[in-house]
Amino acid sequence: MDCAAAWWIEAYWPTHTGCRPRIGRCSKRANLCRRRSVDSRFRSLRVCVTENGAVERDLPGGTVFCLVRHGETDWNLSGRLQGREDLPLNETGRNQARLTGAHLSKWPWDLIVTSPLSRALETARIVGDLTAVEMLDPDDDLQERDYGESSGLTREESESRWKDDNVPGIESQAELEERGFSALVSLAARFPRTRILVVSHGSLINSLLAVVSKGEIGTGKTRLGNACLSLVSFDPPEWRINDYNIVSHLT
Repeated sequence: MDCAAAWWIEAYWPTHTGCRPRIGRCSKRANLCRRRSVDSRFRSLRVCVTENGAVERDLPGGTVFCLVRHGETDWNLSGRLQGREDLPLNETGRNQARLTGAHLSKWPWDLIVTSPLSRALETARIVGDLTAVEMLDPDDDLQERDYGESSGLTREESESRWKDDNVPGIESQAELEERGFSALVSLAARFPRTRILVVSHGSLINSLLAVVSKGEIGTGKTRLGNACLSLVSFDPPEWRINDYNIVSHLT
């Protein structure tokens, strides 16, 4: 692993080992920074630090996505399923968004794109203000799953009424995966070799993790925290998950 890849790991997990890669040298300790990574090669992003401290990036065909789940809402707090309901953040959620923005402001990002639902849009605006990143128009394809008649219920209440996710009006898992992954593919095509913050929702982000990992993690296996970060990269033709469900910036 070269110093560029080591900088990438250190950039996202600066508190794990205290490793500090030097200019022109490979940090052998960088491997210790990795946690829960599906792929630890980090080939999609290469970074060099010049003598004056400037960051020069080389993204050979690669696009890096940081998937940000929105902050907490009152329905999150009470364990209710929320799909297309346009619920705002609560005060805990706004504080989570501020902590997330402050954390992400340590590194350069090119764009931020968000779901149009209020809880995601407010999170994105707070993060955008703190990172000074250009915000694209909201993308409807980044909205949360439509839970149909189960919206507003707890998961236990929904499962007691309908078996095998056979809820009237619910968006199927296949539809959710196709919609969400198409949004990422479109962004990668429109903005190659960039670093993009994507603010969305738990079920949609989990569906993306499931698609990229081929079911190893994500839907049905991973419980994502509010304001968690998940890192996905596209270095044609390969998609990779670099890490997921990062919440250390919230403590």
